[in-house]
Amino acid sequence: MDGNRFDELTRRLASGSSRRSFLKRSLATLAGSIGIGAATGVDAARPTPTPAPLRCPGRQTPCGSQCCCPAGTTKCAAECCSSTAQCCDGACCNGQCFGEELCCPTGRIVCNGACLQRGQCCTDANCQSGWKCGIETPHVCTCVPQYDCESFELECGAFEDECGNIDNCGSCPEPGICGAAGQENRCGCANGGILCEGACLEPGQCCTDRDCFAIASGKCGAVEPHVCTCVPPDDLCEQAGFDCGILIDPCGNQLDCGACSAPLACGTGDRINTCICPSDHIECNGHCLEFGQCCTDTDCPPSYKCGIETPNECTCVSQYSCADLDLECGIFVDGCGIEQNCGTCDPPGICGGAGQDNRCGCANGGILCEDACLEPGQCCTDRDCFDTASGKCGAVEPHICTCVPPDDLCQQAGFNCGILIDPCGNELNCGTCTPPQICGTGDQINTCV
Repeated sequence: MDGNRFDELTRRLASGSSRRSFLKRSLATLAGSIGIGAATGVDAARPTPTPAPLRCPGRQTPCGSQCCCPAGTTKCAAECCSSTAQCCDGACCNGQCFGEELCCPTGRIVCNGACLQRGQCCTDANCQSGWKCGIETPHVCTCVPQYDCESFELECGAFEDECGNIDNCGSCPEPGICGAAGQENRCGCANGGILCEGACLEPGQCCTDRDCFAIASGKCGAVEPHVCTCVPPDDLCEQAGFDCGILIDPCGNQLDCGACSAPLACGTGDRINTCICPSDHIECNGHCLEFGQCCTDTDCPPSYKCGIETPNECTCVSQYSCADLDLECGIFVDGCGIEQNCGTCDPPGICGGAGQDNRCGCANGGILCEDACLEPGQCCTDRDCFDTASGKCGAVEPHICTCVPPDDLCQQAGFNCGILIDPCGNELNCGTCTPPQICGTGDQINTCV
């Protein structure tokens, strides 16, 4: 190395950046000279490895870059669950998930974090009617009888409840014999009568109302001691929902359920024994209105309203005003017979001067239009063309009525082909039909068929 190159190397190494750049270039040159990091001809010719195919677990199959489950199933980690199963921490559960990675199979109950055995219960709701859960053994349903000897007023003998238990209803005091009166679990006597307060009655006599079960509304001793008599309830009309008329009671007697307050009458047919309004009255919110009164607007004639001034009375309400009918002057009597003042005409206008009531005209018989008097027969607006079919004012000439048919006359008439005579007497072509359809005739005239 000559002196000049040595001096140049010394200057570059004097600064940090020059030293780093110099070292990088030097190392690159050295690496190139010994072949480090350079691709050989063999390496450059080596082919790119083919990616390994996507492998999916179980019933899952590749779908793009993912694994998918068959239709009708749900992906659950490596499994595919049916529509009725749940995914419990990566595993399918045909039942209910609970805890960590636990599955309670269908037919078993999860109760306070535990999966019970089949047939076990968590609450009374898991037991059949009349049974209770856990009153004797945890998670076991036990039958609880609803009735006992006292419930049925049983005096003696054995009674089997709805749970199959045999209850002892006791024995009869002397001279009573259990079942001797022909009733099981009832104390009777040797003569076939009932034991009543320690004494034997004659057969057929009663001790309490329960002995009158064979008689409708039977009461024991109501008329004679120890004799059953039919006694209807005091509120039988109310129980039957009757507020008038006659009711046959359980004893076969006629019971008067009262009369209706006028103008109500006692109904018949499907409203028998019910106070209703007569046919010439109106029933309104529980009240019976006189003929001519109203409950709603439907009870009033057209243009009348119910109760706007007096309750239950119809009042006429005007449907039109001067402005509604474009009336410019004079007096107008509305549908309720009320006179409405439509004002006066500005000079030189005269009310009715053009031969139209409530319209401003002129002394010459023409119409007053924008403060100027037109010649008789001239028009100011389309309303003046009422005697001309489809009349328009000024459509062709100023202040002259001209027949102008609507642009959509064919559509209004429902025609889509053929010729239509418009209100002005002109022939209007409503178009042609697209083959193979043709323009109909008869009851299908001007219609593509």
